[in-house]
Amino acid sequence: IQWIQKKVVCPNCADMSYERGGRHLDRRDQDRDCCLSGVPDGAQCRPDGFGPIGSKVVDRDNDFSDGCEYSHFIFGRDEAALGSDMGLIRKFNVDRRGFPFGCPGLATFYPSANRFSDWTCGIDGRPWFVDPSLAFDDPNITR
Repeated sequence: IQWIQKKVVCPNCADMSYERGGRHLDRRDQDRDCCLSGVPDGAQCRPDGFGPIGSKVVDRDNDFSDGCEYSHFIFGRDEAALGSDMGLIRKFNVDRRGFPFGCPGLATFYPSANRFSDWTCGIDGRPWFVDPSLAFDDPNITR
């Protein structure tokens, strides 16, 4: 088991990551819009939610799977941990294959399951919509 940390941040607007290939077209278009439209002075992108200047995303945004600030893996700035590392922080048992159990939230954690972050944060910043054919800015989006 390898544990990785995702960050809830803007797309890399300075590097124009929205122009990079290999991304889902809706996510790419949304990132471009977040970087180029309505960005306050001194900000990297248009923030989600409302709060004072310098506020943390956790205080403004209750949805880390969509919007301008979303959960994604930051290559080159990533953090990872093994079960032995996580055991210093969280208390859990392991089965004979080394998979954790006995900790709240791990009831559905098993090798063939989807990653937790895919369900809660989406894939490539695209949440698991009820209707994935809707555009990112469609007002009829439901989860």
